[in-house]
Amino acid sequence: MTEGETSHVVMVHGLWLNGTEASVMRRRLTDRYRFDTRQLHYRTVRATLEQNAIHLREFAEHELRPRPGSQCHFVGHSRGGLVILMRLAECDAAPPGRVVMLGTPLAGGVAAERIAMLPGDGSLLGQSLVEEVLAQDASRWAPCFEVREIGMIAGTLGVGLGRVVTSLPEPNDGTVAVEETRSPLLTDHLKLAATHTTLVTSREVTDQVAAFLNHGRFNRERKKLREMS
Repeated sequence: MTEGETSHVVMVHGLWLNGTEASVMRRRLTDRYRFDTRQLHYRTVRATLEQNAIHLREFAEHELRPRPGSQCHFVGHSRGGLVILMRLAECDAAPPGRVVMLGTPLAGGVAAERIAMLPGDGSLLGQSLVEEVLAQDASRWAPCFEVREIGMIAGTLGVGLGRVVTSLPEPNDGTVAVEETRSPLLTDHLKLAATHTTLVTSREVTDQVAAFLNHGRFNRERKKLREMS
């Protein structure tokens, strides 16, 4: 950030969460990296991606009221990344900024698909989300990648619900496989030793989020030093 420039960060939580789990990341982004960081709260099960994307747009416009020249970044955990992509794909008036997704499946998700196929009415995921998962097509997000720098951090510590329900491809974060987070359209992709949950609590993940928001690339030199220590 240059002097006098304001950079906002809107964080979007994942399925079955409410944003409380990201409080440490928000505080570190604010205190250490001087971002104006806010948390979006939305209905993760009963609302569709389109409805939540509209909610995100209204939140950013009314809560932040970004001034001309300011940046509005987005950080999305898991399904929160899809909400961000839908908002950017449907609305072309968003202020400039970068996007970091944490463990977001860009083309469906093996664990979510298996859960959706279990007997019952889809209440575990929510029927709207079941339909979204089964119909997911990464190409629908292409317009977002054409106008923004978008990075992905994938976890490699496979502990979580996904491993209980189904056998996830290795490596994975326990809920989402690393291969599900990849896309040739991404600006940068980074694997870190984290579970799906600790992607939003890890200090190393937070520092890498800040690196991408500031520079449009993850700090691989920092990652190498940590691996050697």
